[in-house]
Amino acid sequence: MARRYIALELESDTLHLAVSSVAEQGPQLEEVRSLGFSPEEGPLETLRALQQELQPGLADTVELLLPAVSAYARLLKYPFKSKRKLAGVVPPDFWYRLPVDSDGLLLDYVRRSGDGEQSQVAAVAVPSAQLRAVVEIFAAAEFPLGKASVLPGCLNHSEESSGERKLVAWQREGELGIALYDGGEIGRYALLPNPGGQTAEIGTWLQQQAEKLERHDGWEGLPVILYGVKVPLGEALAAAGRQVQAHGLDTPECSVSGAQSRVAWLALEGLRAGKGTRHNFLRGEFAPVSGWQGLRRPLKFSLGLLLGVVILGVVTLWSGYQRQVRETAQLEQRAEQQLRATFPEIQTIRDASRQMQSQLQQLRGKAGSGMRTDNSPLQLLRSMSQQLPEKLDVELNEWVLSSGEVRLEGSTATFEDVNRLSEAFGHLPGVQQAVVAESKLGSDNRVSFRMRLVLGGTR
Repeated sequence: MARRYIALELESDTLHLAVSSVAEQGPQLEEVRSLGFSPEEGPLETLRALQQELQPGLADTVELLLPAVSAYARLLKYPFKSKRKLAGVVPPDFWYRLPVDSDGLLLDYVRRSGDGEQSQVAAVAVPSAQLRAVVEIFAAAEFPLGKASVLPGCLNHSEESSGERKLVAWQREGELGIALYDGGEIGRYALLPNPGGQTAEIGTWLQQQAEKLERHDGWEGLPVILYGVKVPLGEALAAAGRQVQAHGLDTPECSVSGAQSRVAWLALEGLRAGKGTRHNFLRGEFAPVSGWQGLRRPLKFSLGLLLGVVILGVVTLWSGYQRQVRETAQLEQRAEQQLRATFPEIQTIRDASRQMQSQLQQLRGKAGSGMRTDNSPLQLLRSMSQQLPEKLDVELNEWVLSSGEVRLEGSTATFEDVNRLSEAFGHLPGVQQAVVAESKLGSDNRVSFRMRLVLGGTR
């Protein structure tokens, strides 16, 4: 039997399924469908029946698509390509940039191609509890789940031209998002959790985010591909002058609906992409366990070759140890420099890593990093994004939360825009007052400003 790639996506009452295989002309869809189930009973029985029907074999791959609404994503850049160095730097750097504590989150990152000796890393974290609940359902159904990826990174195209630029919009239960698609890879994106309200309002948000994403890099009028976006929203984009393209997944054998388009794309991309180029959160405690793991580890070396490797390792041990000592010293020096730059009030440094963690814990305690409080960094950022006046050209260069206030620095087109921004932010939940500390016209004909948002109480 030919190798199959089985892609699944779970919503509260629906299971979307796509199956692909490799044909002479490349990956092709074998079937695409959606299966309903009772939200009260859950998807367990549906998965059991599907497992009996499909009977995934050792050569098949089963991948689950996770929603973006509960994930945290960052694009990070580093001046080196060493995988070992990235493994030591990416996790602490990523956790430092999050507005929440790292406890209960599972991190996975993928290194993308960068310029010269630089690396670009797409890092994503998902809640472990949410992943564990889904994995347990598949285990109870005896459905061999092999991979788990997250939106919108699963919409990458590993064979896309490097010069191809467009926008990708998706909509599923509980979220609406739009992302910049550059050379086959998903970059920056905007997400609207639990989109409600009128279609016109949501369509306006979608169009505004599309303009912001493309304007950031100096582009304009990029076409947008829709994956499950409801028809009225697509029509609203087209009415605004945006070129809307179909997902192009339909074949004479398979008709793909909008809700099924995400798993259909994932099933095809799973066969196209190379190893290590896509996110997979099924690792560590969630790593799949099966007999296939043992079959892939046959005896490849004789005892004599093994002894030779051991001897060679002993010979090179000292030089490797010395190299690690030097690199460790360099990393410790960088950590100390970073600590002094971030917390200049610290006079004595004994253990930079522990002191940095201690300072971060204190800052989180002061900032109130709970995800459901009005003054949490994440909630403030979301509220500020939603409160921005329409057609306001603003660039924020600094955003600092400390001591009961938020300090902002940025630039706008006019002094009137600064006043509009101050008035809008003054009505944010949890903000008592928005104060413009300074505004002046710069050499680039833009108005630079500094603003303080005094926190306290809920409006």
